[in-house]
Amino acid sequence: MTTVFTAEQKNIMNELANFIQLKGLKIESKKDMDFAFSQYLQNNATNFYFKADEFEKDNFSRVVKQNIK
Repeated sequence: MTTVFTAEQKNIMNELANFIQLKGLKIESKKDMDFAFSQYLQNNATNFYFKADEFEKDNFSRVVKQNIK
């Protein structure tokens, strides 16, 4: 069975691969991949939040709070 990835999914995979190379992470197990992906997500969310202006931060927080229900 072949999996078809969307353009957005392929972009995320490429960004993750670049992040792994940039950080010099070794992927030898599922645990390594889970760690790398977790770090990638944390890094991107942190970068977005701290580079955002106050309106973007408020909007970001509002959306997060709405999704926590």
